[in-house]
Amino acid sequence: MDAQSLPRTADAVVIGGGITGCATALALARRGLRPVVLEKSAIGAEQSSRNWGFVRQQGRDEAEIPLMVDANAVWAALEEESGRDIGWRQRGNLQLVRTADALPRYEEWVRRGRAHGVPARMLQPSQIKELLPGAQGRWVGAMYTPNDGQAEPALATLAIHDLACRAGASFHTGVTVTSVLVREGRVVGVTTPSQMIATPVVIVAAGVWTRRILTPLGVDLPLQWVRSTVAETAPVEGLPDIPAVWDANVAFRKTTGGGLVFAASGKTDIDAMVSAINNLGSFTPLLVRNLKTFGVHVGSPAVRDLTTHLGRRHRFDGWEPPVNRRNVRRSYAALTSIYPQVAEAPVVRTWAGYIDGTPDNLPVLSTVPGISGLVVGAGFSGHGFGLAPASGHVLAELAVDGTSTRHDVKAFALDRFADPTYRPSITIVH
Repeated sequence: MDAQSLPRTADAVVIGGGITGCATALALARRGLRPVVLEKSAIGAEQSSRNWGFVRQQGRDEAEIPLMVDANAVWAALEEESGRDIGWRQRGNLQLVRTADALPRYEEWVRRGRAHGVPARMLQPSQIKELLPGAQGRWVGAMYTPNDGQAEPALATLAIHDLACRAGASFHTGVTVTSVLVREGRVVGVTTPSQMIATPVVIVAAGVWTRRILTPLGVDLPLQWVRSTVAETAPVEGLPDIPAVWDANVAFRKTTGGGLVFAASGKTDIDAMVSAINNLGSFTPLLVRNLKTFGVHVGSPAVRDLTTHLGRRHRFDGWEPPVNRRNVRRSYAALTSIYPQVAEAPVVRTWAGYIDGTPDNLPVLSTVPGISGLVVGAGFSGHGFGLAPASGHVLAELAVDGTSTRHDVKAFALDRFADPTYRPSITIVH
């Protein structure tokens, strides 16, 4: 549906038509509500269709593991349930380890993961060669989770969108939410350029744009725009069916078309944004500790962001994030060192997307203190694609019940950032 058919009222409004917004709408509809999803662009147009496509339990912060275990079960059944091909391949996730001093870190994660029912295990170098036939490299070991998977991001988002539509949700694209209306501490509706929609419940799942929606309400959510560059090769002749792989310099997976989607492992960019200046201090420990991971840039995105602020135009316009060509070259070189035959398969596509990062790399799945009916699902820090089926369920529970009955979501509370004892993360979680 488009802007011409906007309703006047809704049981709940979801802001954002990415995979989290779609999953939230599905969960709400299955609880008997008729949610309305408002998306300023197209379904899954931003990070939901631009991520790596990894669906992993492996390597997550312990607070996320129970959600991801639930989500993984949904992913395994999504093609059959939706009737759509999403490129699902449950070949596992493999973290390669090149130095002996790094092994204890992964061994510890295996112990914690197995305590939550994740069948992760450590591998010897000979076992790596069995999973990666023909791969070149010297590894001392690896962490492997065989029931992790991968999917084509855009296809998966549309599959969940279709399920939500069938369950009774309505989607309206090309519609920008300009404000959330609150009276006497309660949500009463949202405004768009054409009209108001009255609703007692609003779930903000707008990715990097979430902070801009919340700030006028006096809600402070520290978010940074983290830009990730991804590339894809032409089909690689003779490449075996392999797990999704993380190496020191490159992460990659084989697509259903026979090519490889790849990205620089641990290399992202931060574009200076006016909207992020206020909360830059919250990210200082993370940025300082991980200077080799982040590159900070002042360029065309910053200029455009400043222009929208000075011109007082609505500030929810998206644009095509610039690709980091240097990261593409570096990661392609690392990829061809592992599989030399990839050098015969040129890079056919590159793209970038903006990740909504928090200081502790954990999402916000939370009600908002002092504003009844307002729920936030954002700040996924690059983990949101795989988590989406579980995140949507949690956000629907928070919207309807005010609490989550299935999961402990204290670690994801919005008010954690205001806690005097809060300490942001200083390491990157893979």
